[in-house]
Amino acid sequence: MRSHRLLFRPRSTFAPSSLYTFPNRWRPRPHYSGTPIRHASNAAKEGFAAFRPLTRPFVKVFLGALFTYQVVYWAWLKLETDELKLQKNKEIAALEQSARQLTSRQK
Repeated sequence: MRSHRLLFRPRSTFAPSSLYTFPNRWRPRPHYSGTPIRHASNAAKEGFAAFRPLTRPFVKVFLGALFTYQVVYWAWLKLETDELKLQKNKEIAALEQSARQLTSRQK
């Protein structure tokens, strides 16, 4: 009979301010999304905690390596393009020289 009386309480007792004074069973529950919530076990948390102090040094080394790679790649690309320009300029100079010789023979 008691549960029947709880269903028909006056509206004033279910006001939003009074919801938080009731035990947990009276508080509105969050909407269930359908996927179960998975919590990491204590063993997993302890395992991750062992590596936690290493995260900052790992990030520093990783970013340093990434920066170094980018600088070396840029330098290699710059040297490669300079070499290609030098080869093309030599080829152009040789073609211009042969064109001058051909035009001088025709005159």
